[in-house]
Amino acid sequence: MDARGVVRTHVANRDSTGALGDLWWAHTGGGGGNFGIVTRYWFRSPGATGTNPSDLLVRAPSRVLVSALAFPWDQVDETEFRRLMTNWNVWHERFKDPGTPESNLSSLFNLSHRANGSLGMFTQIDADAPDAAGVLERFVAAITDGVNVSTAPMTAPSGELPPMPAFYETQEVSWMQATRTVGTNNPTITNPTSRGASCWGVRLRWRVISALGATK
Repeated sequence: MDARGVVRTHVANRDSTGALGDLWWAHTGGGGGNFGIVTRYWFRSPGATGTNPSDLLVRAPSRVLVSALAFPWDQVDETEFRRLMTNWNVWHERFKDPGTPESNLSSLFNLSHRANGSLGMFTQIDADAPDAAGVLERFVAAITDGVNVSTAPMTAPSGELPPMPAFYETQEVSWMQATRTVGTNNPTITNPTSRGASCWGVRLRWRVISALGATK
């Protein structure tokens, strides 16, 4: 919407220049703050054609390998911190191009405050990708190379991530389980492989029925 209140549609992408390039930059995190109001996004796999959504979107893997590591702050001084961050950036710069086994891996490193007790690194990779276990193992080795810090289970929340001590040892889980574990602050209740959510629903339904005076 311009200064006169006229609404116009503008489509920006990574190849845009000028004002549209600035718009793309702003909406992809440039400036470190919020910019405007996004009303629509298009998600599309690289090289996809046509308009059928099932052919355009990236297909989720059926199963993923998951790793969650904590780096205790009481072992991290300036030297160790610099080494960790250098390793992280060097790895991502080295494997930034698509089409490699490493491109199937994604990782989040949360630089939590010292009051949190530890830094946290959550990593997952498509379990069916070529050499998935090897890629994940080499990734962790590269990030911790030369770092004199003992990793530990993620027993406390890390940024937006909940505690995930069970993933200190790499586990293979369904994509849905991994996604719901990361996307909630209570992975026990929302874990689709447990009966926590359904049992809670049964108890709630029984209470409602009892309140209504039903006999069945």
